[in-house]
Amino acid sequence: MPGPTQWRNITVMNSFTANKLSEETINDRARNVLNLIKLTQKSGIPENAEEGSRDVEEDKVLLRKLAAESIVLMKNESSILSLKKDRTTAVIGPNARTATFCGGGSAALAPSYVISPLDGCLYNTVGKRGLTFRAYNDPQEVTSRECIEEIHVMSSNFFLTDFENPQLNSTLFYTEIEAYLTPEESGVWDFGLSASDTAILFVDGKEVIDNETKQVQEHAFFGSGTREEVGKVMLSTGTKHKILVTFGSGATSKLLAKGVVSLKAVFGWVVVLEYRLRKLQKWL
Repeated sequence: MPGPTQWRNITVMNSFTANKLSEETINDRARNVLNLIKLTQKSGIPENAEEGSRDVEEDKVLLRKLAAESIVLMKNESSILSLKKDRTTAVIGPNARTATFCGGGSAALAPSYVISPLDGCLYNTVGKRGLTFRAYNDPQEVTSRECIEEIHVMSSNFFLTDFENPQLNSTLFYTEIEAYLTPEESGVWDFGLSASDTAILFVDGKEVIDNETKQVQEHAFFGSGTREEVGKVMLSTGTKHKILVTFGSGATSKLLAKGVVSLKAVFGWVVVLEYRLRKLQKWL
């Protein structure tokens, strides 16, 4: 970046032939790449390692120090700001449950932990925070199907661009994404589901969103995904609700026109469990 990721062989050759680029410059740039590889080897991180995080006390101390030094305090003289310790404060909007720790995008990293203003209670089948992802070669209707791979993911918004298993049929496969949600408040919840392929969302065994039978193409996933379909369901405080998404890879998609990328025969991706409580939340 900036610019598209690509090999610029022809461009370099043309510039070299036109004497706009010297052999010495090319050698210097190649040497810099080799020096960078040599430098990064000192980190001890193996090649093609899975993304991870580290939880080191020294890092925490430094990060807290940086965060504290970036805060600007206001004296609030003459009580200009209506903040009083003996009164409650309302936290409004779905972002209250979003732990926004960076604005990265392609530069985002996996944190060791995050804490949102109103931290939810979402756990997977093994009691850990997050979701359980299972991959199959056969659809859900095949009761004897074999689970090819099971992994634990922390976010319900993820790409399968780097997902690979030699036992999995790369052109047509199916997955399940399962988790449990225990609301802190009773109310009507909105669930949103968008996919570049096909997906259905169930809550406690009941179908809430069908993004498989009829699909409407929109701008998600670089123009190759569906419109976000929304379903509403009543959830009860303190009750453990099962969330399940069944997913089919690109070959199952009903979409005819594709966007800037075509993934129908390679892999699929899905966004699930974008939820918000449709009532006022309070912070005491």
